[in-house]
Amino acid sequence: TSFNKTRVRAIFHETWSKKHREYAIGSLYNTYKKGAYRNPVIYQSIQNHFPVLYGIGKEGISKRAPKERHAKALQLKAYLMFFEQHLANHLSQLGHINEFFNIDFEKGKKQTYFSQKIQSIPKIELLEKESDPSYIQSILEDATVFYDRKHRIFNHLLARFGERFDDIPWQVALQCNLIKTEDDFHEVVLRKKSEFLLQIETLNYQSHKGASFVIEDPTVSNTITYSGLEHLLSIKTGIPIRGNRSSLIPDFSGLRRRAPLSKERPIKDTDSKKKYRALHVNEIEKNYEGELPSIKVWDMDFKTVFTEALHYENYKISTASEEHDTIEIIFRKEKDLWISVLECDSEEEAIRNIHIIVAYFRKLNTASEGLYLVDHILLRDFLENTAYGFSFVDEDSHSLLQTIEEESWCISEKERNKRIKQLYSAGIDKETYEFKDNAFHLKHIKKNIVIASHNRVNGDSEIDVDTLFEKTKSINRLFDPSHTESGRLRLQELEKIRLHGISTNYNQRKRQRRLIFQRKMANGTIIDEDFFNLNMTILLPDWPARFQDQRFNTYLNDLIRERVPTHISTTIVWLDRHQMKAFEKLYLPWEKLKSEEVVSEKPSEKLKSAALELYKKVRELRQINYK
Repeated sequence: TSFNKTRVRAIFHETWSKKHREYAIGSLYNTYKKGAYRNPVIYQSIQNHFPVLYGIGKEGISKRAPKERHAKALQLKAYLMFFEQHLANHLSQLGHINEFFNIDFEKGKKQTYFSQKIQSIPKIELLEKESDPSYIQSILEDATVFYDRKHRIFNHLLARFGERFDDIPWQVALQCNLIKTEDDFHEVVLRKKSEFLLQIETLNYQSHKGASFVIEDPTVSNTITYSGLEHLLSIKTGIPIRGNRSSLIPDFSGLRRRAPLSKERPIKDTDSKKKYRALHVNEIEKNYEGELPSIKVWDMDFKTVFTEALHYENYKISTASEEHDTIEIIFRKEKDLWISVLECDSEEEAIRNIHIIVAYFRKLNTASEGLYLVDHILLRDFLENTAYGFSFVDEDSHSLLQTIEEESWCISEKERNKRIKQLYSAGIDKETYEFKDNAFHLKHIKKNIVIASHNRVNGDSEIDVDTLFEKTKSINRLFDPSHTESGRLRLQELEKIRLHGISTNYNQRKRQRRLIFQRKMANGTIIDEDFFNLNMTILLPDWPARFQDQRFNTYLNDLIRERVPTHISTTIVWLDRHQMKAFEKLYLPWEKLKSEEVVSEKPSEKLKSAALELYKKVRELRQINYK
C-alpha cells in the first residue's frame, strides 16, 4: 500500500506543535489593573449638559428675561424631570441589586422597587414639593406588588437549584384559620422560602442522610441530629421538628374545667338565629390576649373540635334585652345544633373570650403537628444472637418453603447462604422430598433437612408432592444465579406481575415471588429480616386541622414519595391520639436508650427489649394502616 510520506509528516508535525507550542507572554499579562469603583446609584442630571440657550442648566436665565421665558424654561425642566426620575430609579435599582436578590427575608428590606431623590437638577427647589419618602415608596410598590414580586424572585432563585416551593400547606392553614390574614400568609410563605434558600446547600448535601443518634455535645445529653428528610419536610410543609418535645399530644387541661356533659343545653339552629348574633367583621379583626376562660367540656368528636373551634362563624353571642343581662357564648356542635360554652358579663368580654378560645385551639394545633420517622434498620438490636433461616413466598403471598425444623436453622449468615445453595441442588431432585409430621421435608445428600413445607400451603387446600416439586423447581430456576436462564425468567416474572397488576380485582392480582431471610429468637418467634432492610415508617397525628385536609395529605404524601430514594420503601401511618400515646410510650424510651448507647459495640438488654417492643408496635400500626 502506497501513502504520501510528506503529507503524513506534515500532519504529524502540525499535531505535535499544537500540543507543545509555547507563546511569549509579555509584561502586560503579568500585571493586574486596578479598577476604580463607581457607585451606580449616583445620578448626574442631563440638564447640566444642555446648551445655555435653553436656560435649564446651572447658569439659568437672566433676570432681565421676560417672565414668559422663565416659565418656558421651568416647563421644559419639569417635562425632563419625568424621564430623569426613571433614569435615576433605574440606577437606584441597579445599585440595590444585592438587596433585590437578598435571600434573608428577616434581615432584608421589604421592597423590590428602589427609587431615589434627584439632587443634581439645577434649581429643583423651584419645582419640587416636599413629600414623605415612605409615601412615595407606597405609591411605587404597595404590599400586594411587593409580595408578588418577592415570591417570583425567590421562585426564580429556587429554580436555579432545580427546586420549587408550593404554598399548598399554608393555603390549607389559611383556610383552617390557623393563619389570620392574607398578609400573614404571604409573610409565612416568604419566610419559609427564605429559610429554604439559606439552607439549600445543607439540605441538598444531607438529603439522603438518615436519622442519626450521634451525641455532638458531650455537655448535653441525648442530643439527636435528625434526618435530612425531616428537615426538608419541615421547611416545605411547616411541620415543626420535634426537637425537645417529649410528646406530640398537647395538654388538653383547658377543656376539662367545668360542668359535666349532662348539663349542656342544646340550642336549635332556629333559636340561635333569633336570640344570638354572629361576630361582626370589625370584631373579628381585633386582637385580644388573656388567660383561657373556664369553658365547658364539649361532647364532640375530638378531631372535629380541632377544626371547627378555629372558625369564628361557629361562635355566636346572645343579644342582651336589658343592661344587666349576661352574655352567653354558644358554639355550633352540629349543622343545626348549638351548645352553650360560656357566660360573660358584657359583649366585649364575650368577644375577647371567643378570640382567646380560637387562639388556644391554634396553639393546640401547632403543638400537635409533628412526625416520627422510624428507620427500621435501627431496630435490629434485638436480633443479636438469633438463628438464621429463610422462606420462599409464592405469587399468592403464601409461604411455600420455610425453615421450620430446628435442625434447619443456621448459626450464621454464611451458613444460611450455604443452605440456600443446597436447596438449589436438592430442590430439582424429586427423591429429596419426604412427607413427615404433616409437612414435606427437602433433604440434602447428607440427609439433613434443608427446608420444609407445610402440608396445607394455600389455606384449606392441600398440596401434593408433584405440585410442590414443580413450584420449587420453578423458584430454584428463578433465584439460582448460576442457572443459565435465570435472567430471562426474572424478566418474565416482572411481565407477569405487570399484566396481572392491571386487574380490577385486587385479590386476583399476582405478586412477586420472594426469598425472605428470617431470624428465630430464643422464644421461638420468627422475624422477617426484610422488615429492617430499606424500609422506614413515617407516623403522624391525625387530629391537627391541617392534617385532616385531603389536599395537605396528598401534597405531603407526594412530597415524601418524591424525596425518598426509590429503593427505600416508605409507609405513612396516621395515628389517632390513643394510638399515638401507645406509640410514644415505646418510642421515646427506645430513642433515649439508643442515643445513650450509640457508641457501644453491643446493645444492652434494656435496649434490645425496647427495640423489640417498638418493632412489634410499628408492625402493628403498619398493618392497621394497610386495612
